[in-house]
Amino acid sequence: MKLSDTIKGMPELTAKLEQMSDRRMAAAIATALTRVAVATRKEHQDAMRRDFDRPTPFAVNSVAIDPATASKLEARVYIRGDGANGTPPANVFMPAVQGGERRAKRFELALQALGVLPSGWSVTPGPGATLDAYGNISRAQINMLLTQLRAARAVGPVSKSGRSKQISAERKAGGSFFVVPPGGKGYPGVYQKEFLGESRTLVMVFVKGTAYKKRFDFQGVALQSASDRLPAELHRAANEHLARLASKGST
Repeated sequence: MKLSDTIKGMPELTAKLEQMSDRRMAAAIATALTRVAVATRKEHQDAMRRDFDRPTPFAVNSVAIDPATASKLEARVYIRGDGANGTPPANVFMPAVQGGERRAKRFELALQALGVLPSGWSVTPGPGATLDAYGNISRAQINMLLTQLRAARAVGPVSKSGRSKQISAERKAGGSFFVVPPGGKGYPGVYQKEFLGESRTLVMVFVKGTAYKKRFDFQGVALQSASDRLPAELHRAANEHLARLASKGST
């Protein structure tokens, strides 16, 4: 499909653009493309809030844009792949865009490295999990759990001071964590035994594979946004550039 087939008022727009130099015409088009990208980013964020259960602000803000320029007439809207200190947002959202297996989260990779979580398995919160405002296992509980499991797998005898630190960590966590592997007695996962007592609570459940159906139409939202907004934004940008030229008394 030609560009002229998708833009309303194409003859009028062409007449406007022909009044400009190539440089100014490219700048006007870049402005329009960038504005469409900014609006599309917001539509994707709105769709995330609608289609996912309490996505974190970090995840919602992971939708980013690369603006167009006069030398690169292309604006890009995408989900960032960097995760800083957490799981890259693209790992969370792209399976819902494309379908298929969810990639392991950072703490799941840590559990795999400890030999606790088998490859191909994932983690969901158990009844004993401490959840944050977004329904995820809290970072504080994950950190305490990993610290204990690492200490439990340390090679060599534990010194008196080391054992004292372990007891202090268990008291702070409210108990000691232990693992029931797949094939063991009970649900596979990480349990917590209360510090002064025998009660055991399932904190993390190990699940074999986590596949997603396509439910976030990232491309469809982008295409619809561009179709709806690009004609008006091109006319708007052309009018703005022509007004600036007129104010300078030049064409």
